[in-house]
Amino acid sequence: GTEEVFDVLDPHSPGLLQEQSTQEGFPWKKIWKIKKIKEALERRRQDPSSSCTSGDFSFSFPNTPIPIGPGGTDLLLGDVGGLVTGCISGLSCNNESKATSVRVLTNEAGFGLGEYVSDDQFVLQIFNVSAECEIVAFTTFLSFPQPPKSNNLLQLLLDFLGPTPCAGLFTLGSNGSVGVGGCSDQVKFQYIS
Repeated sequence: GTEEVFDVLDPHSPGLLQEQSTQEGFPWKKIWKIKKIKEALERRRQDPSSSCTSGDFSFSFPNTPIPIGPGGTDLLLGDVGGLVTGCISGLSCNNESKATSVRVLTNEAGFGLGEYVSDDQFVLQIFNVSAECEIVAFTTFLSFPQPPKSNNLLQLLLDFLGPTPCAGLFTLGSNGSVGVGGCSDQVKFQYIS
């Protein structure tokens, strides 16, 4: 079938307010909200490299549960699964440096989107980038909230200290407990040329 495409105005625009008065009962606000939700979902489905600019690195890793306890029981405080994608900016090839921006662009589990290099986050980082523009061993990035500046309870870890990289996106409970997301050894970095 075909889909009719039309522009839905902001329900608070003066032109629409006048038109609404002549069409009482029409759900303008609901249609506008549905349009905004659809736009947000489309942005989340984009390939991470399409949101990164030339010179950035994209990253991706699957969400994994956190194994805890003697039996390795998984800690599941939310929907764990799916893929996390993002961008790293400010690095240069054949250099050891700090990123100016690390952003989580999508997360199929639905949490943790946004910037992780900011004044309200404590950031420990060093990126080791080879001459071939690959992020290599002895790289680490850890970002977590810096109270009292932040009500954000999210942490991001991108770690490549040993032979295997590790990445995880964590959320903290209000009681300080860690939940949702462990450390995945399937993290992939790609230079965007």
